[in-house]
Amino acid sequence: MNKGMFLQRLTNFVATVKPNVTAKILLLLDGHLTHTNSTEAPQLACDSTVVIILLPGHITCRVQPLDVELLRLLSSYYTESTEKLL
Repeated sequence: MNKGMFLQRLTNFVATVKPNVTAKILLLLDGHLTHTNSTEAPQLACDSTVVIILLPGHITCRVQPLDVELLRLLSSYYTESTEKLL
């Protein structure tokens, strides 16, 4: 991912969800540089009434309950399988 790709995806996102003044959209992003190292993307979001909240980097799996549960199960099964194999 780079700044150009992120801007393109944000443009596609805005075109798909069609936010407006009465139906703003909240977009949660991690703190990856492609999301934070651009002036065009925040301007596009602001002009399109998309509210962007940046989460600290590398914690997305900790703050999304579905990810937490799936990763916990995957880790558990992986550990179990590895121990059986060894």
